[in-house]
Amino acid sequence: MSDVDERRRTISLVPLFAGLPEQTITRIAAVATSFDVPPGHVLIEADMPGSGMFVIVDGAVEVHTRARTVEIGAGEAIG
Repeated sequence: MSDVDERRRTISLVPLFAGLPEQTITRIAAVATSFDVPPGHVLIEADMPGSGMFVIVDGAVEVHTRARTVEIGAGEAIG
């Protein structure tokens, strides 16, 4: 399976993208980038300009706000 095929499969499972035409999902997958993130790495900081959207494929990330901490897991998106 190619990288684009793998990304297309992953993106199609994210609820935010449910119902999008296959052609649209393929276009998103073609410009998406896959990468690993080491534990403790900060992807997003409050009040900073966004750099993109992150789909969690494996594992989980913690989102810390002033009020609480939420865990986001595989198949979910942030950003």
